[in-house]
Amino acid sequence: MATVDSARATISWTAPTNTTNLTGYRVTVAGVRNQCINSVSQLSCTFTRLTNGRSYTALIEARYGTTYVTGVQIVFVPAGRPSAPSLSSASVGMGSITVTWRASNANGSPITSYKAEAILSNGSVSGFCETSGTLTCTITGLSAGSYKIRLTATNAIGSASSTSRSSYRVR
Repeated sequence: MATVDSARATISWTAPTNTTNLTGYRVTVAGVRNQCINSVSQLSCTFTRLTNGRSYTALIEARYGTTYVTGVQIVFVPAGRPSAPSLSSASVGMGSITVTWRASNANGSPITSYKAEAILSNGSVSGFCETSGTLTCTITGLSAGSYKIRLTATNAIGSASSTSRSSYRVR
């Protein structure tokens, strides 16, 4: 089994049924220079500095005496939170703001949604819109006032947000 996080993976396994003369384990990951040599009781290994979004294959081998016996191969893909989206433009209308942004870096896990929020000067959210693929949406139902825009990108790992420096005045 592989438990992945941003740029890292922990490979874990169960002991083989034949433990006679078992002296340890070796775990290697294709494309990674280091390997993990474990004792009989240590059934996991963590690899760091991996590239998010890249597929890796870990090979777990059991050592009997001085001989390694090939065991299980595990394919895994490390992933992290997406990068924060950045605002391209905002167009103010009567009670609305249409927002367009640049796509986030998915960081190894597909973007599942984007959210644009209109934020009042006191920090409260006055309205929002969400999309699952397009890079534009319109926040409606806004009262007259000045708003900043907070954009959030979400994937299976988490979310990342950015807030506009400029304010947009709705009539």
